[in-house]
Amino acid sequence: MNPHRHALRQLPAALALIGLTATALPAGAGQASARVAQPVSDQITSGRPTPSAKAAKHPRAGIVYHALWGNHSDADRRAMFDRLKRLHIRWVRIGLPWALLQPRRPIPSDHGWSDWGFSRVDKVARMASRRGIQVSFTFLGTPRWANGGKGPKYLPDDPADYARALRRVAKRYRGKATSFEIYNEVSGGIHLKDATIEEYTQLLCQAYAAVNAASPRAKVLSAGTGRDAVEWVRDLYQAGGKPCFDVLAVHPYYGDHAPRWPQGHPHWLRKVREMRQIMRDHNDHKKRVWFTEFGWNTGPGTGGITLEQQAKYVVQMFRVTDHRLPFVSRMSPYMAQDEDPSPTSDGLYGLYTYDLRPKPAVAALRSYLASR
Repeated sequence: MNPHRHALRQLPAALALIGLTATALPAGAGQASARVAQPVSDQITSGRPTPSAKAAKHPRAGIVYHALWGNHSDADRRAMFDRLKRLHIRWVRIGLPWALLQPRRPIPSDHGWSDWGFSRVDKVARMASRRGIQVSFTFLGTPRWANGGKGPKYLPDDPADYARALRRVAKRYRGKATSFEIYNEVSGGIHLKDATIEEYTQLLCQAYAAVNAASPRAKVLSAGTGRDAVEWVRDLYQAGGKPCFDVLAVHPYYGDHAPRWPQGHPHWLRKVREMRQIMRDHNDHKKRVWFTEFGWNTGPGTGGITLEQQAKYVVQMFRVTDHRLPFVSRMSPYMAQDEDPSPTSDGLYGLYTYDLRPKPAVAALRSYLASR
């Protein structure tokens, strides 16, 4: 999620449905088994596309969709998934709050699971699967019982609690959920407060082992980058995180700038190249990079752009990545639908409005994806 907006907004909405509130997105690191993707071209060019860059496989188009938010009806969800299928979207990134599924502390007579929470996730997973859309869950939102009442924006006191919960989730949705992102925008303390890189790495490694045991073909993603992204990636490797993820998740936001190459704002390009170099320095360049969030706000606030600019920039982002960054294999714009109906909101990143009307970006992206 854009670091300039309210963090973890999806969790309160989801928890409201089950009567929860805000009170209710390393040692042993080297023990996890490493699963890496097949080799890809690692060439980054700055002028005309080289033959190898042209030959690179197109990044698979996804989108961030808050499908578990409480302000969506099942009819709304079905309508959105139908739209995404027509848009040639192949996968959706969905925030899955741990507290939604396990709101109570597990004890021998009660493991704390919520049948109601699982039934809601079951519905969403089926809706996506029936339309040929894969699901990537971002497993986040710590229940209060797991961290001494600190709340969803803090790591659990015992990473094994998170790993056990994730193992059950991965087993239940094996074949439907094809990847799991381990929390969101940890760098810079945006969504996890006071978490050291060593603590996060320990949790990441236990989560990796849990997913590998329950759903061996599913991929494990590092938390999407937030502030201080390059430094965070460097620290993640230094903390021993290399064998504990399959894909590096990156969030290349850059305000109201257009993603042109080589003109335009170079900030995100420079950061992506620096992160990729860190991977190469650790002989880890066979892994892919996914852009699990990027986007532009069409509201009037700081960094807002016009609807026409959004349509142009989204397509340019796919085109630039497709031609210049062949190691990026998946991309998901933030987001499918505006967060609220107010025209003055700072959450108008959607390709569709709050009431599911398409913005110009929908037609532009559909045309581009259909022509590839």
